[in-house]
Amino acid sequence: MIGLHKAWIWFKNYWYIPIILVLILVAAFAGGGIKNKYFDILLKAKENHKKEIEIIEKNHTEEKQKTQNAIKKYQENIFAIEKDFNVKVEELPKKQKKEVDKIIEKYEDDTDAMAKEIANILGAKND
Repeated sequence: MIGLHKAWIWFKNYWYIPIILVLILVAAFAGGGIKNKYFDILLKAKENHKKEIEIIEKNHTEEKQKTQNAIKKYQENIFAIEKDFNVKVEELPKKQKKEVDKIIEKYEDDTDAMAKEIANILGAKND
């Protein structure tokens, strides 16, 4: 009875081993055609996995590049603001700093509108 109980516990933990053995035996007795089909399925699965990994790595690289470009553009905008308005962004009060950050995000491509909005916040005149 203890042997049966131990066997049941082993089977619960390692259930995949007997299933694999049964599949191997079925493939061996069924003939070579089935073996080749299983082998082809495994090869295709491996190829698909490799392609998926390549796609994931490519997307990760592109996303990383986009992030770096956005950070660079943000830093350039901050530098331009500091230069144009003779203000250090780090020295601004938190509220104004948040407003400047929002404006930079909002007017990312329109530098003239960005300059006007920031001038309004900082109380400077921008012609």
